Amino acid sequence: MKMMKNKVCFILGLLIVLGGIGFWLFLLACTLLFGGMLDWELVLHQILLIGLPILGGIVLLVLGLREEYRRKVVLVLECGVFLVYVLMLSSLLFGGYRTFAFENSGWRQDWWEYLRFSANLIPFRSIGEYIRNFIDHSMNYDIIFQNLFGNLILFMPMAVFLPCIFHGMYKFRYLAPVMAGVIILVEVVQLVFRLGAMDVDDFILNFSGAMLAFGLIHIPAVKRLMQKCYLME
Repeated sequence: MKMMKNKVCFILGLLIVLGGIGFWLFLLACTLLFGGMLDWELVLHQILLIGLPILGGIVLLVLGLREEYRRKVVLVLECGVFLVYVLMLSSLLFGGYRTFAFENSGWRQDWWEYLRFSANLIPFRSIGEYIRNFIDHSMNYDIIFQNLFGNLILFMPMAVFLPCIFHGMYKFRYLAPVMAGVIILVEVVQLVFRLGAMDVDDFILNFSGAMLAFGLIHIPAVKRLMQKCYLME
């Protein structure tokens, strides 16, 4: 009876997880192929409507496995969900932007004009402007939320996934340089290919959020819970 129950849990959980990931990839492909782009509202809706059922499916799948196989299967699933996260992150960061260009001017002049108007290398300048706009009610709150809290949570999942998938990344001296390198690479790509805007404050918020998430998984109670759920070794 117990064996039958485990099989039912495993099959049902596997169907939910594979169906959820497949549907998520299908939505992402349709969005990109038909010229759309992901925004924060769409991402949050997808997390609630698709991500949570996938999480439930993972729980069922793990419960249906024998003890010695649980961590291995969860690791494979973590890699799959991480891949979906990276694709969505890439679409948020690089999708839907038009390159910066002026008519009747050369590429070099365009690039320098872009650098002049779209790059910020002064720490906390953009953050301060958004806070002042919030206090003065001079800017739409959605824009302020996306640029402050959105950038803060953007790389939080990566700071959790990497230590779960790669055990060595659980140490600060390994994860911090990797996260800093990834975020700097994103900013450089945005600068070189003129995708969005390069802003040192984006780095500050992205890195701070990643380190906050990294700190949370080091809380003893959180770590024990994740190990009990086979999310990390």
